[in-house]
Amino acid sequence: MTYINEHISKEDAEVYGIYQVNENFHIDWYAANDWTIDKEQGCYLRKVFQDRDPDTCQNSIWHFFWNENLYVLRVELISGSGKRGGDLTAHFKINAINCNGKAIVPSSELKQELFKAFKANKGSGVYSTAKSYSLTLDIEVGE
Repeated sequence: MTYINEHISKEDAEVYGIYQVNENFHIDWYAANDWTIDKEQGCYLRKVFQDRDPDTCQNSIWHFFWNENLYVLRVELISGSGKRGGDLTAHFKINAINCNGKAIVPSSELKQELFKAFKANKGSGVYSTAKSYSLTLDIEVGE
C-alpha cells in the first residue's frame, strides 16, 4: 500500500465526503484541496489549517481518515532544514488527536500509519520538491 500526493478530484471529494467534512469543520476548499492518500487502503492525510501568526506559525491542524474514522490532529513543527529541490529534514510533534470529538491515545498501528502518511507527504504534499525527506514524528498526547 502506497501513499501518493495529489490534488483532490471532485469525484474523490464526493467518495470520501470531503465537501461535508469541509462544511462541518468550516474548511476553505482552496486552502485544503490536496492530500496524501492511499487509495487501496482508503485512507488519507490532509492539512486543513496552518497558523499564519509569526509567533505560532509552526502550528497546524491535519485530518487523517483511517479505518473509517476521521482523526483531527494538532501538529507542531519542531524543526526543519534543507533546500527546495534538495534533501529535506523535518521534526513534527503531534500534540493532540481527537476522534468523534473525544481525545484519544493512539494505538501502535495508528502511530505507524501516521508516520507512513507524514513521510509520504514530505512536508508539503503535492508542492514538495524534495529529492529526499527525513522525518522525525513525535506523538505526545497524554500517554
